[in-house]
Amino acid sequence: MLYSKVRDGILRILGWLGLRRRVGQYTVINCDALPEMPKQNVLYVLGDPPYEWAVGFLCPCNCGALIQLNLLPKARPCWKLKRGPNGEPSLYPSVWRKVGCKSHFFLQDGKIEWV
Repeated sequence: MLYSKVRDGILRILGWLGLRRRVGQYTVINCDALPEMPKQNVLYVLGDPPYEWAVGFLCPCNCGALIQLNLLPKARPCWKLKRGPNGEPSLYPSVWRKVGCKSHFFLQDGKIEWV
């Protein structure tokens, strides 16, 4: 418990100072269901364009948690997925885990930006 609080505090300070490293480039895989063993730095998009309804990916802090986000605009909370010219994913708004590691980040242009 104490270790995770100290780690979280250090990561927040590094983020405020702009010293927290970016996680590797994310790639997108469209699928019908999330895999049993998801891979790090892969954004699994459920559904096919333009009918994508959810995304799932491993938490970028390496805690091992699977993050699942809704893309349906009529359901709340809701995120928007955009792709850059080379397919690099961006998610809006930020992702803020309220349990577990409590990571807070943006996925922009395929890279994690810590808040």
